[in-house]
Amino acid sequence: MKLRPEHVIGARGMLGLSQATLASAAGLSQRSVERFERGETTLKEDSLMRIQAALEQRGIEFFNGDSPGVRFHPERTSIPKGS
Repeated sequence: MKLRPEHVIGARGMLGLSQATLASAAGLSQRSVERFERGETTLKEDSLMRIQAALEQRGIEFFNGDSPGVRFHPERTSIPKGS
């Protein structure tokens, strides 16, 4: 699965997570997350994997199907919501 801006925007919305908090959790700058979500830049595979891992630790599941999809599984989270 290729992580897309729509995935990240949707996941952050479900979690109530700011770009800054996600960036910190993934070891990236807030500006990098912002530019990725706007489609202004592509990120290296390692950066995408860190974003995905940070969101999955919070209970997010990503899928593609016909269009980008995101599900929240609160029982899977290892990090408190909003962190």
